[in-house]
Amino acid sequence: MCVDLMGGRIKELKNGGEVILGTYQRGDGKTANTHLCLPNFANEGAEIYQLPSHGPVRNGLWKVVEQKRNSLKIEFEFEKVGIYPGRISVCQNFVLKNNLFLHRIVVKNNGSSVPLNLGIHNYLEASSGWKGLEINGKNMDEKVEASGYVVLMNNNTIGIPGLRRLRWGVNGFKYAKLWVGNGDNRYICIEPVKDKEGFIETPESAVRGGETLSFYQKISIGGAGF
Repeated sequence: MCVDLMGGRIKELKNGGEVILGTYQRGDGKTANTHLCLPNFANEGAEIYQLPSHGPVRNGLWKVVEQKRNSLKIEFEFEKVGIYPGRISVCQNFVLKNNLFLHRIVVKNNGSSVPLNLGIHNYLEASSGWKGLEINGKNMDEKVEASGYVVLMNNNTIGIPGLRRLRWGVNGFKYAKLWVGNGDNRYICIEPVKDKEGFIETPESAVRGGETLSFYQKISIGGAGF
């Protein structure tokens, strides 16, 4: 695994020589890889709170808290972004063990009650093309083309054409958004999210002062790991 502290991004995750998460040159000219979206998932909050798309954490400088042979823990804290009233700290803990990748996220609200959403903008390798993508045995082509959502279970399967099937466990995420750039065919974005776009503009999105939220995703290859 290769992590960029600028943005707390996963630049590459491999099992042997097989790429699971990668960095891609998109058709719109942007270079993209896996990052957190916090406190807004997409563009919600931009008008009300002047938040940047996907929030500030994907472009901030994270600090290393702990690094071991098979694990890495990094942290980031932000406040006074636009007119968003929150003071938020977030920790990402990455663990590699055998065929299992564990990505744990802990978010703490250090201020007063604020609206908050969280997503992971995963860029998964699709070197044989994404069409024919299956999640939990169901074809997702129409969902991808519509940038749609799928309801997640605690344990899911991902079938990307030409690659080994992935087992994907999640906690704290209700949905996954499926997305790919117009005409792009080397990757597929499968993005777990606490709730859908627009969520932070609803009363249900409020997180109390002092409250801590925990999330994780875990990925294993070929049915092994969990």
